[in-house]
Amino acid sequence: MRGSFLELKQQLDLHLYKVRRKRCLLRRTTRGSGICLIGCTTGITIVGLVLATHAMTVMLAGSAFVLGSCGLFAIPRLKDDMDRLDAAARNTYVLNNDLCTIEKLVERLHAMIESDRKLVKLGLEEGKGRRHPIEHVVQHLRNNYASLVRQLSDLDEHICLYFASVNRARSVLLDHVSQVHS
Repeated sequence: MRGSFLELKQQLDLHLYKVRRKRCLLRRTTRGSGICLIGCTTGITIVGLVLATHAMTVMLAGSAFVLGSCGLFAIPRLKDDMDRLDAAARNTYVLNNDLCTIEKLVERLHAMIESDRKLVKLGLEEGKGRRHPIEHVVQHLRNNYASLVRQLSDLDEHICLYFASVNRARSVLLDHVSQVHS
């Protein structure tokens, strides 16, 4: 009899060890996914800032090159260059605000997903064998679904607007460079 209980205890301990390992792996995977999401968002933000900064630098260098090569320091020419620089500064401001907005949307979306994940985990742990807690979790997820879709739609829209702004700035830059060389 004792041998049977000892064998049962060993089997239970082994099963408990496996469950703990799976739980640890799940936790690490979740953390890794979150870190990856934050890293990707940060990377996109940095790439956008680098692109905007390079675009502004080329615009400034192009303006200085035009002024230096022509030798003409006429006031109307300077006025045009000041207008271009002002437009470039406004574009940089817009791009920076777009990046901040995207970053905030991603953070909010990540927090919502993490909250839902924790709620599901709690519902599964607390609701073993009972239907009522799991039904509350499912109802909560159904209620949050519309908000999740709206936030994803907002994020998609802001990312598209951001890339459209980057393309506009790039187009202006290319037009300016082609005018300088012609």
